[in-house]
Amino acid sequence: MPYSWNLEALTSKNGRANNHRSDAIILPSSENPCLKYDTGGDASSADIWIWNPDYFDPSAPLVCYAQPNLSNDSSNNTVYQDLDGPDWAKGKGFVPQDVNNPQRNFPSTGTNNVYFYLLLANITPEAIILANGASVSPELGSGISLVLSSARTPGWGKGSQDVALKIVLKGPTNSSANKNFRPSTFKLYLDKAKTKLLYSFKIERWYIAQGVGINVSASETKDYCNQIGYRMPSVADYTNANYNDIWNGGIPGRNINGYRRQLSYRGSNGKWIGGLFNEWGTLFNNPDHYLGLDDWETSHPQDWYWVIDTYKGEPIRVDLGDGDLYDSKATNGQYRAACVKP
Repeated sequence: MPYSWNLEALTSKNGRANNHRSDAIILPSSENPCLKYDTGGDASSADIWIWNPDYFDPSAPLVCYAQPNLSNDSSNNTVYQDLDGPDWAKGKGFVPQDVNNPQRNFPSTGTNNVYFYLLLANITPEAIILANGASVSPELGSGISLVLSSARTPGWGKGSQDVALKIVLKGPTNSSANKNFRPSTFKLYLDKAKTKLLYSFKIERWYIAQGVGINVSASETKDYCNQIGYRMPSVADYTNANYNDIWNGGIPGRNINGYRRQLSYRGSNGKWIGGLFNEWGTLFNNPDHYLGLDDWETSHPQDWYWVIDTYKGEPIRVDLGDGDLYDSKATNGQYRAACVKP
């Protein structure tokens, strides 16, 4: 369920009484209160985001969307079905769920130099940087940090280029001497005193890729992950897809061999449903996706990554671009290695 706000009761412009407490307002993504308003037609004009006054005080600061790469959602991709999850607004990104519950907001997974954008209402990126600093450490956890800057979104696919707060995740890589990571909670505030919370999220899993162009077997992948103190990922650490009888640990009842853009979550058995690829989209290290992404492949078909799961004794591989999966009996090829912690 989408964003809940911690506000006093207000009356909307149309006279409706709105109990804007965190336990009272939950809007579906189709009713996200943010509307886009352009201050002018020329390129120098800043885009701003405002709240829908039918629901909220139009002057209050807000995160409208948390936007990773948009190349794989229904606004850009017509090949795959059911691309947009319940917390995803097509062409915009993730709809924040609950500012007071970091585990309900994007992202929950990360890797070094991956980045996303917060599209803001009634506050500038510069004001957030002034309040929090350009580098942010976790309030809980260790091993990773954030770098903040003001930037325009890349306009992935058919998206627009909007002024936003750019957030880059920094943490261990294949070449790091210290690869330690503990699940980390981040909070961004509106004020230096840290009394007014704007956004929060928790990185539950951290990923390290071995490198570009390195062909390895599934068993070599497991050895590499053990060597660096991480584990070999499962299908569910990458994607929330299902594929016939090869894998059914994805979103229940959804037999589609490709991910849905949705925040990862734990199922009733406590196991993860979804991971890095369904949250971040196509993770290619190139200008159209995530330029500067350490050690991840740059294009298809070099983008298959081994997982620890097997089908009829054959190892399974997952695609970095779309999160689809196959067993490797037909190819017996060598693919790429990445690892995850915890």
